Amino acid sequence: MRSRFKYMRPGAVREAVEMQTACGSGGHYLAGGTDLYLDWKNGYPIDCCIDISHLHELDYLHTQAGSLRIGALTSLRRLEANPGTDYASRALADMARVMCTPQTRTLATVGGNLCNASPAADLTPLLICLDATLTVLGREGQRTLPINDLCSGPKSTTLDPSELLVEVEVRLRPRAVAAFRRATRTALDIALVIVSVLVSTDDHQVINAARIGLGSVAPVPVRAEEAEAPLLGVPLADIDSELLEDVAARAAACAQPIDDARTSAAYRSNATATLTYRALSEAIAGLRAKDGVR
Repeated sequence: MRSRFKYMRPGAVREAVEMQTACGSGGHYLAGGTDLYLDWKNGYPIDCCIDISHLHELDYLHTQAGSLRIGALTSLRRLEANPGTDYASRALADMARVMCTPQTRTLATVGGNLCNASPAADLTPLLICLDATLTVLGREGQRTLPINDLCSGPKSTTLDPSELLVEVEVRLRPRAVAAFRRATRTALDIALVIVSVLVSTDDHQVINAARIGLGSVAPVPVRAEEAEAPLLGVPLADIDSELLEDVAARAAACAQPIDDARTSAAYRSNATATLTYRALSEAIAGLRAKDGVR
């Protein structure tokens, strides 16, 4: 049964936080509503609905001083259409393009996708690889946190109920490529497995950073740090299939897959290894093309 709730429409971000603080744990921010409406329809109790969808101060997307800055109310459609040429903008645009339907992308927001905290959220593993930092505003003021610290469990975050995500920041590396792979049953389905990667090199074409983010294979999106280690310090020219297979196997070992109605744990584990190999192969090829390495 759907619960009745009080609809509230703040005029500014701080007013929204004040409203939520007054409502307590029964207050919920409404951005695009693509997840909240479904939760409410399925009986999730909502006492206060705080509509922030019109707060244009949270709707922006630009690169400034070596950082990509994304307002929490930026729609997936705007993310998809971003003309930015840096590696982060391109990867995020490609990811947004395969998320949900075009109609839903006009409503769904970056902040909503992250804060809904689904284990299968598409953006979170990629933003983990991009070392994204989140800025949130709550009753205790403003603070930042790494995106790795956002999710605490399925549909649960570490944020105080009053805290509102206001910005996602990605500091851009000089030489890096990001890539991802998704396994789905249909083109628009929730991903069965998500693997995102980032590889960066120094001035001598030696790998100085590697990131592997996994989604839909654990209670929360995870960074496979143990799988990244073998890549560090390796010259780009020396990366071969044997090394990538080892890294892919290590990534699969970092997963905690389960059997559910959509697929089996065994499939998720095998797919994690396969998709990691493919995503890394794409990233390495992109770096070699940039640096003229064969």
